[in-house]
Amino acid sequence: DSLMRCRFVLLFLFFLSCLPSSIKAKDSSHLVLGFGAFDMNDNKTTGEQRIEYRHGERYLSLFKPFVGFMRTNDDAYYGYLGIGIDLYFGKCRCVVFQPNFAVGIFEDGDDQGEGPNSGKDLGGGLEFRSGVELAYRFENNMRFGIAFSHISNAGLGDINPGTESLVLTWAVPLDWLEF
Repeated sequence: DSLMRCRFVLLFLFFLSCLPSSIKAKDSSHLVLGFGAFDMNDNKTTGEQRIEYRHGERYLSLFKPFVGFMRTNDDAYYGYLGIGIDLYFGKCRCVVFQPNFAVGIFEDGDDQGEGPNSGKDLGGGLEFRSGVELAYRFENNMRFGIAFSHISNAGLGDINPGTESLVLTWAVPLDWLEF
């Protein structure tokens, strides 16, 4: 399992090294709204809403930080910090692929456990999110896309069921915030 992860990381880094020009498109900070399905492949499927602030500046010439908050219709909450890598494709650089990773605090939304309105128990408060997003970037830097993510506690909790989300995203540029 760890050998497979190592191979994936090495393949991903090789992929990035082959595409240096694809990450150089000018970009803005964005306010991102997302709506979709939480726990889409299991028995606790419910609606998900998220809001993120994504910084437009790259750090180490690659990583863009972001901060976000997610809630579900079952009153589960997740606040997180993370990094993403924007890879631009097409002659217009208008197709954006973003792998991302975040860490945050998750609350399943029900102190009583297994009630009809309880959120999914992910096995602990500290949770990690890995995901990808594919978006179309318009000339005004606005983006519309679809994001897939996985949240789990990486085996740090008593249980680690994990969950997946599929979310439509709308990213509004915040040029007026940049100094």
